[in-house]
Amino acid sequence: MPTGPAPIDPDDFRSQQGGMMGYDLSRFSPFVGFETRVSPEGYRSAHATKDYEIGELICTEVSWCGVVTEQYGKDYCAYCYRAFEDPLSHIQLKGKKCTGGCATTYYCSRECQKEDRAFHKYTCKTYEELVKFGAEEYAKTGMDQEFPLEDFLLLRYAFAKCCKLGGVPVTGTEAPPMPAELQTLYETDPVSPAHLEQQEGALAWIVMKSFPNLRPLSMHFFRSMIAKMRCNNYGFLSRIQTVFAHGLFPKTSMFNHSCCGQVVVVYNGGVQELRIVKPVKAGDELMHAYVDVTATTEERKKKLKELYDFECRCPRCMGTLPYDEGGIPDSELEEQYDFSDVEQDLMTEFQMISQEFAETSRELYDVTRRSLVVLRKRCGPYNRRLYMTESAACRNSMRLGLMERAVEHCEKMIQFLRAVTHENHPLLVLQEMTMEDIRETWEFDDKAERERIYESISKRAGHIWGANHIFSQLYAMRLHKLRNPGYVPGESSGRGGGGGGK
Repeated sequence: MPTGPAPIDPDDFRSQQGGMMGYDLSRFSPFVGFETRVSPEGYRSAHATKDYEIGELICTEVSWCGVVTEQYGKDYCAYCYRAFEDPLSHIQLKGKKCTGGCATTYYCSRECQKEDRAFHKYTCKTYEELVKFGAEEYAKTGMDQEFPLEDFLLLRYAFAKCCKLGGVPVTGTEAPPMPAELQTLYETDPVSPAHLEQQEGALAWIVMKSFPNLRPLSMHFFRSMIAKMRCNNYGFLSRIQTVFAHGLFPKTSMFNHSCCGQVVVVYNGGVQELRIVKPVKAGDELMHAYVDVTATTEERKKKLKELYDFECRCPRCMGTLPYDEGGIPDSELEEQYDFSDVEQDLMTEFQMISQEFAETSRELYDVTRRSLVVLRKRCGPYNRRLYMTESAACRNSMRLGLMERAVEHCEKMIQFLRAVTHENHPLLVLQEMTMEDIRETWEFDDKAERERIYESISKRAGHIWGANHIFSQLYAMRLHKLRNPGYVPGESSGRGGGGGGK
C-alpha cells in the first residue's frame, strides 16, 4: 500500500522548479530574517529576530559582484552562476561563449550576457592584455605569492559597478563614491600584518593602473575596497562543496565567525542561502564558520589569522567541547611522530592522479593502504590526516571495484565527520550520500536500516539546502520507492496521489 504522496521525481525537477541549478534572478526576491547590531567599538553582528528551528531560512541574497574562478570558467554562467551541467537532475545546458571578443567567459543565455555587459565590457576585449599586465606588474613588486588573478578581476568588476551606481564614467579621472551598501562592510584594522599591507597595496596599485586615466588619489578607493573584500569575500560552493566563484554579499557579511556556529551557508547559483542548523533563540547572535571545520584547531587559527587577522575564541577552539559536539584532533601528534613518510606516500598518490595513469589504480590503493596502517597505529580516529588518507583509499578502492573496502573507508570518514562537525553539516550529509551510492552497487538487504538512512538524509538535506532541493527530494524518492515497490514515477499511486507532482 502506498504510504503517502510521492515527492517530486528528480526527472521532473526542471519543469517543477525552473531548473535546480540556480534562481531566475529576474524573479528573485531577497529575504532577511535577522537584525544587525553595532557595538560601542563599532563591531557589527547579526542577531535572530525570533526563535528559529532547525532548517529554517534566515537570509537569501544575490551576490553584489562576483567572478567565476579560472578553473570553472566553462562550467558556470558568469552572470547568474548557474551550472551548465547537473547529472542529478538530468539538466544539461550548452554554455554560450561571450560574443564580445574574450574567450574565457561563458553564459547560460544571451539574456545573462546582456545583463552582464555593463560591467564585463571593460575587461572583455582586453582580457589577455590585462592578465599579462597584472602578472608582470605584480612580479615587479617582489611578492612571493602568485598573482591574485581572481581578486584583480573582481576589483575591476566592483569598480565598474561603483562607477555605474555613482554616475561616474569608468574611463574618467576620479574614483566613484563607495555605495551605501558597501560602506557598512567591516574593513581590516588600521594596523594589519605587514605581509597583508604589502599584498593589498601592490594589488590596489595594479588595479588602479589598469584604468589608465585615473589619478593617483584614487588609490584610497581601491585600498578600501580590497580591505572590505578581504574581510567579506565569500567563496561560492557547488553541491559537492568545491569553490567555483568568489564575490560579495553585503547583508550576510554581518555574520561573524564561529567554528561551531548555528548557521550554514549554501548556494543556489549566484544566490546565497543561510539556514539554521542548530536551534536559535530570539536575540542570539548568528554565526557561521569562515574556514574548513574539519581542520585542526591549530590549522583553523592560523588560517583565520592570515585571512582575517583575528584569533577565534569559540568553545571549540578553546577546547571546552567534547568530541561529539565538535571535537578537536590531538594537537600533540605532531610532536610525538614524524609523518614525513606518510606525506611522501600521499604526495606520490596525488602525482599519480594528476598524471591520470589508469593502470596505477592498484599501486595507488597500495600506497594509501600503507599510509593507513601507519596512521591507524599512531592516531586516534579524529585525526584529519587519517581522514584525508581514508578519503584517498575510498576513491582508489572504488576505481578497483572493491566496494566493501570502499564502504569500510567511507565509514571511517563518517566517524570522523560526526566527531568534528554536527549532524546537519553539509560535509557529513554528503559523505553519507556517498556511502549509500556505494552500497547501491553491491548487496545490502537490510531494508529497515536503509529506510532509516534514507529518511535521515532526506530530512537533514532539507535542513541544509531546503525541502525542494534535489538532494532532499532524491532521498525522499528513494524512500518512497523502498516503501512502495510497485511505484512508478508519473503514474497514479493510489491513496498517495500521482507521482511527480504534475
